[in-house]
Amino acid sequence: MFAARFTYRWDTQPSTLWRDLVLDALQRKDLARAREIQQRITGAPTLISMRVDRRYDELVHADPKMFDVAAAANTECKRLRRVVEDHPRSLEPLVQYLYALFIVGGHKEVLSQTDKVLARNAAATVDKPAFDDVADQLNWIYDLRAYALMRMGRWDEGLSSQKAAREQRESSSDKVSQAINLAFTYTEFARPDDALKSLEGIDWANSLSGYGRMQLQQARLRAYLQLGKRGEAQEIFAYLREHRADAPDSWLDTLLDWGEVDEAAAQYIENLRDPQKRADALYKAQIFREIPRLPQAAAEHTRWQALLARPDVTAAINEVGRREKQPVYFFDE
Repeated sequence: MFAARFTYRWDTQPSTLWRDLVLDALQRKDLARAREIQQRITGAPTLISMRVDRRYDELVHADPKMFDVAAAANTECKRLRRVVEDHPRSLEPLVQYLYALFIVGGHKEVLSQTDKVLARNAAATVDKPAFDDVADQLNWIYDLRAYALMRMGRWDEGLSSQKAAREQRESSSDKVSQAINLAFTYTEFARPDDALKSLEGIDWANSLSGYGRMQLQQARLRAYLQLGKRGEAQEIFAYLREHRADAPDSWLDTLLDWGEVDEAAAQYIENLRDPQKRADALYKAQIFREIPRLPQAAAEHTRWQALLARPDVTAAINEVGRREKQPVYFFDE
């Protein structure tokens, strides 16, 4: 794949695949090969996961300029913007561009771009749509607009946009993602009844993957905990434990929500020591630029930071990597 110059659609580099190839070269003591492969790693989250992982230290020390996270993030934004300009009838590259903007904090640009899309879509007719992939992508335009607004502290406008994203389900190819996203947002607003209402009507048997079921159940768990209905929450917690392999990150968050801090720490340490899970675990340990948070989300963030500060967790992180202050915002690649 590397020799064939493989890329994803829109010429996006499969950075996480190349990261694995770099590690293989380093384990074979082939630094020259590792440096060659490294040149195609463009994703800022992937670069962060490498520079904080001791397995890649030789390469980081040999070529530190290749690990300039802020520069890589901005370069990727510029590249994707050109792709968007070259494909004015496609929303998919725009969605990728918007995700890239979140990494660098381009929230005003996200808002500007999504407002333009919604205006074009509103002016179009059914027989002459403004975009060729509206059914697949328009709900994500609303959703990303919502997150941009909320990251600017415009909470009520963000919630309205996310509600609009959920309302796209009738014409969208995706019937569930926005309902689940809205439910999580309602729990951040401490509105658990509305969170549960958002999840109504989802076809559990046919519309959800194992991961999707875990996400839905996690949102329900948070809502029932806020309502003080521990009994109903207990049943959901049992489901999440049984199916934790379908969404390990959701399970780790659930343990913290439930108050099982020791088990959460043990699970996170296990992830750090697992070579296949280490990159993601270290990435989530980094110190990213701060964003506004509602009280519920702030409490969740505080619980996570407290977990990272535990002596046993700190020791496990230092054993395989390090925590650094990053010049970008958190983004789960």
